[in-house]
Amino acid sequence: ALDALGLPLTVATGSATAGSHTLEVTALAASDRWAFDPVSDPAANLDTGPGQGVQFTYDGTTYDVTVAQGASSLNDIAAAINTQAAGDVSATVVNTGTSASPSYQLVLSGKETGQAFGITGLTTTIGGLPNNTTQLTTAADAVAVIDGLTVRRSTNDFSASREASSVSMCRSIATTSSSRVSGTSPFSRRSASGVAR
Repeated sequence: ALDALGLPLTVATGSATAGSHTLEVTALAASDRWAFDPVSDPAANLDTGPGQGVQFTYDGTTYDVTVAQGASSLNDIAAAINTQAAGDVSATVVNTGTSASPSYQLVLSGKETGQAFGITGLTTTIGGLPNNTTQLTTAADAVAVIDGLTVRRSTNDFSASREASSVSMCRSIATTSSSRVSGTSPFSRRSASGVAR
């Protein structure tokens, strides 16, 4: 659901325990995202020898994604990662430059949100792919303070936080603002104005 400004709302469904409750969202869950330094041509082969690839670990599984000689462009590398690490990590090629001055980066994203789902040990042995990476977003848990209790979840679903209620967080809300929710009816919280109803 969106508010009058087109911004997402934090929504709860179901029937919480009768009474007055406070809900304060301090952080949203996020997935891990990394980018390699750019190259100018995503279709140019980057290998300088056999057996070269990209290595990383995710959720306890170590991947060594090798590319074939003559099929080692940035596009080929992304396709190989998407094949070999399907379900865990996805790879995309993004032009962060302009059409006149392109700058293509290989971006790896973890499929799951939550602090436990980080991409670690990211490196490459592909000669033409710069072995420098930048962390774009950090794997993080969602955090909310519900009736004074700090609750953490790996996703933005707090369905187990209160009996018979389900809360899905769409955006974080300033910690200086808290809302009160009364009764047993479903409620929504407007992130921009801090109004609960």
